Amino acid sequence: MGVVLTVYFAELVFPPITTVFNSGWVCIGCFFLWFALSLLKDRDYYRYIKPRALVAFTFYFVTSFLPYLFGNAVIAHRYMALTLVPLGYSVYTYHADHGQRAMITSVLKITAVLSTVTALITASALFTNPYISRSIKSSGDASNSLAARGIGGYSFIYFVAIVSIMLVHLFLVEKHGIKKTLYFLLALLSVVLIVMSSYMTALLILLVEVAVYFFVKLKKKSKKMPWSF
Repeated sequence: MGVVLTVYFAELVFPPITTVFNSGWVCIGCFFLWFALSLLKDRDYYRYIKPRALVAFTFYFVTSFLPYLFGNAVIAHRYMALTLVPLGYSVYTYHADHGQRAMITSVLKITAVLSTVTALITASALFTNPYISRSIKSSGDASNSLAARGIGGYSFIYFVAIVSIMLVHLFLVEKHGIKKTLYFLLALLSVVLIVMSSYMTALLILLVEVAVYFFVKLKKKSKKMPWSF
C-alpha cells in the first residue's frame, strides 16, 4: 500500500513521471488498488468510517470519476490532480488507525521532497518565462516537453496554493530552529511560485487561506483571554 501511494502521489507532484504513462489512468489505477487493499485488510473500517473521511471519498468520486463517465476528462484530470488535498486526510486517517503512521509519514516525506524539487525547477523557469506554467496543458508535445523538464503546470500551482497554508502553520508552531527555518523557506518558495505563475485564482486562494487562518487563531485566542472590566 505504501508503494502504491508513493507512485500515486509522485504522479501528482513530479511532472517527469506524467510523460511516461497516462497520468489520469495511473491515478485511477492507484486509487482503486489502494482502496481494494485497504478493504481486504479491514472491511469493518468502512462500515464505521468517520464522517470527514466519508465526505472526502464522496468528493473525490463526484469530481474525479463522474466527469470521466460523462466524457469530460479535462475536468476530471484537474480535480484528480488535487487528490492529495481532499483524499490525503482519509488516507492518513486509515493508516494512523491501523498503526501505520510511520509508513504514511515516509510516503509524505518522499512526496514533500519531490514537490520541493518541482517547485524549485518551476520557479527557476518562471524567472525566464512568467507564463511557462500557463502554457502546460493536459496533453500535447509542447506540454510533455515542459513536464519532462520538471516544470509544473496549473495543477501543481493550485496544489502549492492549497498546501502553502500548512507550511505557514508549521512555521508558526514549530519550536526547533532548523525545522522552523526550513518551513519558512518552503512557505516563501510557495508564495514566490504562486505570485510568479500569474494565476490570479491561486493567489486569491492563498490570500483567503491566510485571512481565514489568522481569523480563526485570533478568535480562539480571544476566547482564552480573561476579560476584566
